[in-house]
Amino acid sequence: HVYSIFYFAYFCVLVFDVFIAALFSLFVPSFGPMRFHGASLCDCFIDQSIPNGPLKISSGPLFAGPALNAPRPRWFDFLKYPMLSVILQLILGWSYAFPDVGRPACRKDEFELAQNSGMCGLEETLRLGHLQLRFLTAIVIGGYVVSTVSLWRARRTNYCALCGAVRNLLIQISTLVPDSDTKICMERWVILGYELAILKARGKMDTSEGRQYLESLGVLAGGGKEWDNMVEGDRHSTVWYWIQRESVSLTEEGIIRSEARLKTLCEAVSDIRGKSNDLMSCIDRDHSLAYSSLVGITVSFSVITMILWKGVQWAIWFYDTRGMIWTEPRMYADLILLVIFYTIFNLLFNIDQILYNPFGPRELDVPHDIVGAGLRRLATRLGESKMCFPYEGSGGVPSEKHVVEMKSE
Repeated sequence: HVYSIFYFAYFCVLVFDVFIAALFSLFVPSFGPMRFHGASLCDCFIDQSIPNGPLKISSGPLFAGPALNAPRPRWFDFLKYPMLSVILQLILGWSYAFPDVGRPACRKDEFELAQNSGMCGLEETLRLGHLQLRFLTAIVIGGYVVSTVSLWRARRTNYCALCGAVRNLLIQISTLVPDSDTKICMERWVILGYELAILKARGKMDTSEGRQYLESLGVLAGGGKEWDNMVEGDRHSTVWYWIQRESVSLTEEGIIRSEARLKTLCEAVSDIRGKSNDLMSCIDRDHSLAYSSLVGITVSFSVITMILWKGVQWAIWFYDTRGMIWTEPRMYADLILLVIFYTIFNLLFNIDQILYNPFGPRELDVPHDIVGAGLRRLATRLGESKMCFPYEGSGGVPSEKHVVEMKSE
């Protein structure tokens, strides 16, 4: 009985801690920079820690600090709450919880009356309640996972569209603006706006680390003049304004000789501005607070009923076998299955945190260092048209000299 009192006190402390944290998280939700959905009871079960320090990309020391990795739930957390079932077993698995003498505990007497109806009825009620919640939870968590993956794919699709818009604007500038230092500068601005859009998605657009990163790539020049003249919070939009304003100036000076060419450039700038506006928009690409909280509460109560049911069931087993249940394989098999059930539910609910921002340095994120290097190379080559244009002159038609050379080859 002394051990039972000790285990019961420990169990009450854990349960009290879980429910207090859950109630606090429900009424005071936190919105971290890497996750936007309501905190719920399941948040108390899952390790939500994500390093929010500076990013560190593989292609050079862009930022100093820890890498932003996917959260790795601790196995201790996966085992801690299933152990509540074991503690509940050790609290209730004694004779004081089974006033009707005799084993097995859940039996009927000669008058077909159920024995130990308190514990046996509680076990049956928890079992039926878990079955009902399990069906509802499967529907809710399935839709939540599908929605999370679709939002993750939408952000990656937007990134692909942005890369295509960058290539399009580079081609338009290279073909419609005559060769000059201004043309090279405008193409550098295209890459600058592109990198600023990615930095905004990473939460680093207005930081000194972001500025150092752009300077290390060679896309930010002017000795700080360009950086200082950008609108804070909309630096990438400022760059698109520079490109369009320079196009208008070149048209007014007669360097760009057609209004149609100016219109083409302006349309390309408008297109890339829209696709780079906010890659991590929380207005239309985040789960609703009410929806995510509902999912978390549903999953949490399903897990709680499972833990309580198994604790009472194991207590009956403990009483029936006089504590020798731990020498039987079914006890260990059932414990392992409970841990697996709990782990899977945690991972399914936690998937929105792992897939929320695809613009980090993880393997499952977009390979921006590779794609960005390719776009910078394209801008450099197109800025020097003679290096990538096969024939001299205009129109792309080979001259008679080139025809003779090709025939001789």
